[in-house]
Amino acid sequence: MIHWLMQRMFGLYIKVLLALKSAVLFDKINQLEWYRETLHQWINGHKFNSNIKILEVGCATGLLSGYLAKRGYATAAVDFSETMIVAASSSILSVDFYVADVINLPFKDGEFDAIVSASVVNIISDQQAAIKEMMRVCKRGGVISILVPAHGFNNEELQDLIKSIGVSDFSEAALRAWHKSAPKMHIHAAEALLHKAGLITAPPISYLQGMVSSVSATNP
Repeated sequence: MIHWLMQRMFGLYIKVLLALKSAVLFDKINQLEWYRETLHQWINGHKFNSNIKILEVGCATGLLSGYLAKRGYATAAVDFSETMIVAASSSILSVDFYVADVINLPFKDGEFDAIVSASVVNIISDQQAAIKEMMRVCKRGGVISILVPAHGFNNEELQDLIKSIGVSDFSEAALRAWHKSAPKMHIHAAEALLHKAGLITAPPISYLQGMVSSVSATNP
């Protein structure tokens, strides 16, 4: 009963932050170990060369962008929310941040060696236009990688994940909220978007016991 009440309390706290202080909420979630480690695992798996120029699309408060910069990449990042960009640029000085729409990126053709985007394509209406715009600003031979909450991950699997990684309190509530509220995407649909744009896809990869998946592709 106590655990249930605590989860209700943290769940309400998350709803209030989302409504009133979304930048604070995203900053808190980005710093949770399970979320941060998932993003790092996704990025590290690419084994990018250290001298590349990389763009993060949908950077929120910029913690992943900061991680990219720490790894030595020349990093730029965009988000549609000016609030997020203000929060990011005020605390992370090693990244060039821009307020921008994913379907109208303020960069020249072929400017980046790699483009990464977490939990963005799954929430926008014109997904194909977003992929095409990422492709436009990606060099030939460059990589585009998207990370999305996976369709088909169910409540029972969520319970197994919670037990497996040992989360509680706000961290558990955030994991539950993401599972419940984030629009999910079938990984084959994500692959189809990249393939339709003319990109050469690699096999998808799952994280958090299948809760999220990434699909990456090369710009031919």
